[in-house]
Amino acid sequence: MSDELRNHDEVSVHAFPLFQELWKFNFASRKWVRFSSRESLPQELASNAVIRYANILMVYGGTGSPFGYRCSNQLYICRLPNENSVMKEIITEGNIPLAQYGQALVYHNDYLYTIGGTTGFTYTCDIHRLNMKTFVWEAVYICQGQGGGTAEDAFGFEEIPVFNVDRRQWHKQKTFKDHSCIDSTNSGFPPERRYHSAVQIDCDNVVKVFISGGYNGAQIFSDLWCLNLKTYMWTLINTYTLPYPTYFHSAAVTPEGKMYIFGGIFAHGDIERNNVVHCTWLCIPKLSEMCWEALLHYNPQIVNCPRNKLIDAGLPRHFIQRLE
Repeated sequence: MSDELRNHDEVSVHAFPLFQELWKFNFASRKWVRFSSRESLPQELASNAVIRYANILMVYGGTGSPFGYRCSNQLYICRLPNENSVMKEIITEGNIPLAQYGQALVYHNDYLYTIGGTTGFTYTCDIHRLNMKTFVWEAVYICQGQGGGTAEDAFGFEEIPVFNVDRRQWHKQKTFKDHSCIDSTNSGFPPERRYHSAVQIDCDNVVKVFISGGYNGAQIFSDLWCLNLKTYMWTLINTYTLPYPTYFHSAAVTPEGKMYIFGGIFAHGDIERNNVVHCTWLCIPKLSEMCWEALLHYNPQIVNCPRNKLIDAGLPRHFIQRLE
């Protein structure tokens, strides 16, 4: 939506300077579609935590405008992929976490875990979890005054904090450097940073975490690193860097292993925000995925073909569903 149209849109004017919008991006057609039920979105639209489980999108916490003065501890869900779906607030009870923004979310064994966050004045690394069957909160770990950092801190990766959800204990896990990339400017570990992205995939029965971009207060990064969670060995991915040094971006990975990065603040001459989508494979894709991408590349008009004709042509239905 252009700035001129936003100035005459009641929802946009009411939410300014935030965006009360939910969009979906189709990887096959490369088209954006905005959900119609914008009024059902929460008012706390900045720095909220978002996670998808199956076809459920969950939005938790966040802050409104003025930034940091009004925070949320409410959970909203939306059923995907129908762009007419309404964002519904979930009424919860129990030991409800503080209203904050900047939290992290993890969905595990029918529990939604929330980690850390800030009120804008104090920072925490508390962990709570919500039973997604009963919608009752419980405290899992309380920091007891030891917070999770500040807005200026940038942490390194030689040791990483790990939380055991069964024992409910934190410990520091030592990691190992990538010796192949050590030189006068590289220690073999990712440099200290904040505001980077992280995604996780299971590749050949080995879970790997990929981090990209970020900022340390002086330098904006464009690199991509991989951490093997079996060996805790770091690897610098030399074959890929972000088109521009970027931080505060969002990243997600498909079940097939392709990472998509959206938006953020990048350094391209001036420091500016962007709404660009970039992607890269994090593993070797299946041959069927290669064929699907080749088909889209050489026949982009296929996204406009009637679905029955694609079925008659022998295109597998699970690929046709990606066009919806």
